[in-house]
This record gives sequence, C-alpha cells and structure tokens, in this order.
Amino acid sequence: MWKRLGDLAQVTTGYPFREKVVAEDEGNLAVLQIKDLGIDGHLDLAGALRIHGSALHERHRLRSSDILLQSRGVTNRAVVFEGTVRAIAALGLLVVRPIAEVIRPAFLYWFLNHPKTQARLQNLSRGSTVAFIAKTDVEEFPIPTPPLELQEQVISVDRIRRHEKQLTAELDRLRGEYIDNLMWQTAASEPTKRT
Repeated sequence: MWKRLGDLAQVTTGYPFREKVVAEDEGNLAVLQIKDLGIDGHLDLAGALRIHGSALHERHRLRSSDILLQSRGVTNRAVVFEGTVRAIAALGLLVVRPIAEVIRPAFLYWFLNHPKTQARLQNLSRGSTVAFIAKTDVEEFPIPTPPLELQEQVISVDRIRRHEKQLTAELDRLRGEYIDNLMWQTAASEPTKRT
C-alpha cells in the first residue's frame, strides 16, 4: 500500500533566517546546511556552523531520527539526523519527522535515496535559476508502506550493502597503496650489476 508522505511524517521547512548566518564563538546550536549533507549519507556535524540558540530556535530543534531532505539544488539526497547535538536545519533542507509506528526512519531514508525515487523527486523540481522542491509536493509524494517487519528486513539488507560498499572502498584504497609502494620500491631500487 502506498500513502502520501504527509500522512506518514510531519514535514517542515528549515529555519528561515532573515539575514546571513554568522558563526559565533562557542555557539551552542549547530545550523545544518546543504553543505553538511555528505554523499555517503552522513552529516558533518563537526563542520556545521554554530550560533547561540534562542527560544525562537527551540521549536525548530531537530530530534534523533529526523530526516533532512535537500530541497534545493541538483540532488535531493536525504540524511538521518542521529546526533545528540542541539541543531536546527536551515532553509534548503526539509525536516521529515516520521511516525515510527507507521514507517521506520531508516526505511524512509533508504527509499528517499533510492535512484528511482531520486529521479521522481527531480521531476518535481521547479525554478529556472536554482531548482527546488516545494514542501507541499514532498507532503503529497507517494511512499510504500509495507508491514514493519518487511521494512526492518529492507533496513538490514541496506545496512549490509552500505557496509560492504565501505569495505570495498577501503580494500581498493589499501590495494592502491600496496601497488604504489611496490612500484616505488621497484623504480627506486639499485640495479644489480652483472658479472
């Protein structure tokens, strides 16, 4: 069964700062922007801009398992916020807060990042200068809602696939280092004299 995302999650826009956000020394609130969303599905919390939070920011504060969906630009990648850091999302990001009893955040993360979903999201993009997806379009976006047990199985397989991808990348890096070192040793070694 498919349902509209707005029936499965609360969707809100990032915080609408009225002027350019300036980093503040020892800020106690991270402001997550598009640049903080990694291609690998991770958030760069350490590199996020920090400000001093106020009461105005509290109702926009992110919760663990919120999904940040990039709504501006050429991609619409999604990342799960799993931190305990006090943070808010800036404009350009939509905050999707799944109803866990209906849809698992990790399942929704997998689905939103799937290539077929990404292509469908691109078709919703508007704007001639900077492409964007409207919040209302995201709320109307159809999402499959298999039973929770099946969602958990998809999550497990996706987690294994991503781990395999990381291991493959690490193996490729180590193989490259080994071959580079071997070639260096061969090229830099003294030629043996013939007698």
